[in-house]
Amino acid sequence: MAHAVADILLKAAQLNRSDPHRQGNVLEFRPGERLLVCGDLHGHRHNLSKVIGYAALGSAPSRMLVLQEVIHGGAIDSEGGDRSFELLVRAARLKNQYPGQVHFLLSNHDLAQFTDNEITKNGCGFCKAFDIGLEKAYGADAAEVEAAMDEFFRSQPLAGRCPNGIFISHTLPSPVRAKRFDPEVLRRPYREEDFKNGGAVYDLVWGRRHDEATLDQMALLLNCTMFVNAHQNQDDGFALNGRQLIIASDHAHGTIAEFGADENIPPDMLASVVRPIVKL
Repeated sequence: MAHAVADILLKAAQLNRSDPHRQGNVLEFRPGERLLVCGDLHGHRHNLSKVIGYAALGSAPSRMLVLQEVIHGGAIDSEGGDRSFELLVRAARLKNQYPGQVHFLLSNHDLAQFTDNEITKNGCGFCKAFDIGLEKAYGADAAEVEAAMDEFFRSQPLAGRCPNGIFISHTLPSPVRAKRFDPEVLRRPYREEDFKNGGAVYDLVWGRRHDEATLDQMALLLNCTMFVNAHQNQDDGFALNGRQLIIASDHAHGTIAEFGADENIPPDMLASVVRPIVKL
């Protein structure tokens, strides 16, 4: 019999793959739906709770909650363990409760975790701390729970697309890598080489410092007009870079983006969709 937490994650993974919005590795949102898009959460419990409360999914069936980069952050215990997996389990449980309204986008930290490709900051390894937290919490069952988490990460789509021209993804390929990006990865099943450095998934979830020419190129390639991304630290909670809105949800000044899937939003008004989490 599978561990109860593993069951939650595996069920959520199945729902990610069978999501009625999903076409290939893209979520195709529909007219009349209203999106609440989080940036990086990185274990920020309070902000996740605020966003879930604001979403009120049970009373608003047309409301879509988009989550990304839930793991790797928050308090570290005395043994060096990161317990952000608890937020991931909470989010997976929410997916199971509202399967057509809760959505996830694959991020670079998710990718690093299931490919064992360590991310280090200030001398600390995020994946190592996460594994320590799992072992401390689940003991002999940690390997089973971790395998279910890996399956959950692998089940996540790469992007969301809206009728109003907004394309949502964790980030975009950096200017150098954008020139080689193959958009077929959005339409076909993942391959193992996609997840490695130089692969299409890797390039899509790791890019930074996008210039105007790269954004124009990607807009043409992806058939969109604007981007809502995360991944890049934003002390003020968001930044506007031409047709690209970058949001962060992992600190006291964190924000979300809220908009109707078919709402007419001119690119020069993209910042109008930003909502400070503290005011939700």
